[in-house]
Amino acid sequence: MSSQKRGRTDGHLSKEQYNAGGGASSSQVQGFSFGGASGLSSAPVADQDTLTARKIVRVGTGRMRRLNKKFKDAVQQVLARDGDTDLTYMVADYLSYSARVHQTFFADHGQVHMCGNGDCGQLGFGTEEMRDMDVKVPRLLPGLSKHRVTAVTCGGIATAALTESGRVFTWGSSDDGGIGRLSGPDAPEQFPGEVKEGLEGATIIGLASGDCQTIALDLSGKVYGWGCFKDKEGKQWFQAPADKGSKACKGAAKRPIVISGLPPHVADIKCGNSFCLALTMAGEVLSWGIGEIGELGREVCSMKVPPVPGSDEEPPYDFDGIQRDHLTPAGMYRAAEDGGARMENVKAIGCGDFHSLLVTRADADVYACGLNSYGQLGLGDTDNRKRLALVRDLAALNTMAVAGGGMHSLVLTTEGLFSFGRKDSGQLGCTAAINKGDWGAFETSPMEVHLPSGAGSPRKVECGTNHCLVITDKHELYTWGYGEMGALGHGKDVDCNLPKKVDTAKRGITKVLDADGGGQHSAILGETADS
Repeated sequence: MSSQKRGRTDGHLSKEQYNAGGGASSSQVQGFSFGGASGLSSAPVADQDTLTARKIVRVGTGRMRRLNKKFKDAVQQVLARDGDTDLTYMVADYLSYSARVHQTFFADHGQVHMCGNGDCGQLGFGTEEMRDMDVKVPRLLPGLSKHRVTAVTCGGIATAALTESGRVFTWGSSDDGGIGRLSGPDAPEQFPGEVKEGLEGATIIGLASGDCQTIALDLSGKVYGWGCFKDKEGKQWFQAPADKGSKACKGAAKRPIVISGLPPHVADIKCGNSFCLALTMAGEVLSWGIGEIGELGREVCSMKVPPVPGSDEEPPYDFDGIQRDHLTPAGMYRAAEDGGARMENVKAIGCGDFHSLLVTRADADVYACGLNSYGQLGLGDTDNRKRLALVRDLAALNTMAVAGGGMHSLVLTTEGLFSFGRKDSGQLGCTAAINKGDWGAFETSPMEVHLPSGAGSPRKVECGTNHCLVITDKHELYTWGYGEMGALGHGKDVDCNLPKKVDTAKRGITKVLDADGGGQHSAILGETADS
């Protein structure tokens, strides 16, 4: 990271010029373009963005119709067997699924607000002045104010936003390909710019970001990706086309490419530090990336070939093995003590930096694998897991959603919020006071997290590297954890040990629609009077 002072005209475009641009012309009003030389002789015709948005809604309507029918049939079958059956969990599952469909296909649009540290441009305000790189409360991002944004995602030092019509905008560091586009005079990296090359003809409905990579889910179920995965030595890797040979997988993808090896109809995507997960509509989960610590949930080869006995030379990389075992999507497996079978019938997925979290459909159980140095798997110990192990302390709590940070995890159940892992900066949100001598403190088993009285019920959970974000049914945002970089949005550079409401109303936000946390920053999508 660089905090070097930059000139007023990074990329030949000043901050004032950039923020002033992007407005609709007088011939474009409320999603319609008026044809003809004068704009008076032709009837209004919907522009391409509006047509694409309608297409997304049509697909979502079909998806919702099928969900409603499945729910109706399931309820009838259960009540036919026993009319006194408690349907609470079934209804909760239905609401969870319908909320996901709504977020993907019918999401409300709002204005993007940023807070935290932006010395690599990840806040989108530029890097010319300190006030644009040190933002302690959510600030409106003017570079996207003319776009109907429906979702945001944060990476390590980059950020991405998705619009109602399936367009993707990114900003932040382009060093590892993480923004999927070149920084140029018309769209410097430290301001939002559209990712076009490589996404031609794609209609994106979902985004996820890791440390240096972003993946995008297309309306057809296809997945695109750009950036890179980094191994323990900091070397860059990404999937390479089969005709290029396995050595081509060393390096970064500066432009979006289609991720090969995934089945059709991917429904959800998530990213860890240097790996990704994809959940299909059938409930199958596939993982790919760099899986040196078990985060991929299966056995993989070492990054380098075995050393020659007696040789002092550094062993070469096993390019064929890396492409086959790490970078090609493949299934995840349960631990031997949990049956050892391939993981199927999954309803929700989540990633920490180096660990994976899965939730099953039938029993709503949580399974975890990967790095466990601070108990972030919730298994009651600190042993790493190469395969998915059942988190027994969460059994029977009907888990709805999971999220992971650097060394901690956050779980949403019908019984409440639970967290586990590292807590020395307040990441777990369950201890009022953290003593100075508690550096490195952690919890290996789930701890209950209580929102303040009157906060409402949690509906969406996300994690940054060392902080947590929760959106409630009142469309309010609560954050806690590491706060010295301002990522919590509370206005102070201090940690917060318990959930605290972000004063979004003071920023003109009437309803929080989405939020995500990155390495040292947060993005908040809010409905405002202008949106």
